[in-house]
Amino acid sequence: MTTQTATLDIRSESTLSITLGDLKIFCEYSKSENGQYILAFCDGDPFKHIGGHRTEGKGFYFLVDNLVLTVMGQIERPNDGKVADNGWFIINDWLFTDNLESVAYCFDEKGNIILQKKLMANLLTNAISKNGEFGLFQTANSDNDYGNHLFFYNLKTQNLLWKKQCDFAWPKRYSILENENKINLYYETIGTVSLDWQGNIINRHDYTLKYVSSLSGNRLVYETIGLISDSEPSEFLINLLEKGVNNTETSPNTKAIGYKYLGGLFETNNLKKAYYYYEKAIENNPKIGLKRKLLTLKDKL
Repeated sequence: MTTQTATLDIRSESTLSITLGDLKIFCEYSKSENGQYILAFCDGDPFKHIGGHRTEGKGFYFLVDNLVLTVMGQIERPNDGKVADNGWFIINDWLFTDNLESVAYCFDEKGNIILQKKLMANLLTNAISKNGEFGLFQTANSDNDYGNHLFFYNLKTQNLLWKKQCDFAWPKRYSILENENKINLYYETIGTVSLDWQGNIINRHDYTLKYVSSLSGNRLVYETIGLISDSEPSEFLINLLEKGVNNTETSPNTKAIGYKYLGGLFETNNLKKAYYYYEKAIENNPKIGLKRKLLTLKDKL
């Protein structure tokens, strides 16, 4: 608990400054859902005016309760702070080291450490439930089994409930809905996707279609071919593959592969379409090996 007098200046939806005597500290911040708490954090040394990657000079974090500064503390490189309605808050510490490691923190409303877990990967993002009971931490890629994982904790008991590899695209943010026993993932391109309480995507097929639809260029072509190979070639997937081969980002060789695949889909029920797609495949890659097949189709037509 701190009793220092501080001046708070909200500068934008994501940044503020805190003045302590002659020292002004510029911070990122987040708010609790009920609006009572503000958690501010500065990944920099305000005394030396050094921010971001460094080897010394701990950063600051501040908890503000109804515009009154109640907690002030320091860790090496505080990032991604989130605060619950009860004042409990979590922070990712990116550490001074160049090694792939970081620390997941949770503090109570008085600034006492509730959780401190060192992970052998860089932390990417996190989330805390509205009531402060659950916390989630996601790591970036690494060369060990800590990388590209979600770590889901019961913060009140300090227990790791589960650790799970991310088998989905990394979202922009997470939210933990403890009353519904699910975790929401928010994407700018595909909207909201939900995990169950064990970390599994609730509707995998729906997610996959949304994810592949958000792609472009070569990846859209290859991912769509993969989907068609694993299921019936629906009109939606065929249209998606056509979108991929017509995309300006798609390379000629990939276009040829996509057109050849489309031709194969229509060879038994629409010879004219199959012939058209094979022609487009050869147009993009004359060496794709379809000239004899085109002659055969031409005779049939």
